[in-house]
Amino acid sequence: MEVGRLAEAQQGLMAAKASIEKEGLVDSIENANVVFTLARIHRERGELDSALALFEQSLSLTAKCVGSESESYASKLHQIA
Repeated sequence: MEVGRLAEAQQGLMAAKASIEKEGLVDSIENANVVFTLARIHRERGELDSALALFEQSLSLTAKCVGSESESYASKLHQIA
């Protein structure tokens, strides 16, 4: 994906994350999914340390919300690999 599109996507995701936090849904699967997508953007840009931290946060939230045996958790692990 081109750099301009990544920046645009990141802006949209940051707005979604702010909305989720405003609604008090920090520990939600929705937030886990937004954080996961932000991690993918960081990985695409080559910002691997940031991406790893966000992937870990997303996996932690996903496990907390739906369990580490869930399809959502397994899907995220597969996409990280």
